[in-house]
Amino acid sequence: MTHSVVTWNINSVRLRLPMVLDFLAQYQPDVLMLQEIKCTNDQFPRNAFVESGYPHMAVHGQKGYHGVAIVSKFPLTEVSSRVFCEIEESRHVSALVDLGHGPFTLHNFYMNIWYFIHSNHFVIIKAILLNCTIFSSNFSVKG
Repeated sequence: MTHSVVTWNINSVRLRLPMVLDFLAQYQPDVLMLQEIKCTNDQFPRNAFVESGYPHMAVHGQKGYHGVAIVSKFPLTEVSSRVFCEIEESRHVSALVDLGHGPFTLHNFYMNIWYFIHSNHFVIIKAILLNCTIFSSNFSVKG
């Protein structure tokens, strides 16, 4: 059986919720990883995702900007988030998922690559990449 994991810089999940729900209905990915959700955890439209067949979520939201989320048809465990480059913003969430072939970790990032180039956090990202199966990101380049 084939499985799919999709990533999307949504730039406000609440504003674009009808588009997301249409996409999920049409393509039925197993997992959707969103960047720039632009809402707090309690503002995330959980009920809409549950009603669309995605009852499992890992959300690391923030008011007004940034924020990342993973929504899944399959259970998510070991949900966590990390701070990189001493930036206290909601730019990472990870979770363990098993699509029926053994568990693996999903990492979802929203990060300006400038911070990594000028810090020692490339080592951390490289370590994460070496230890996970799926890595999703929206790295913007600024500088």
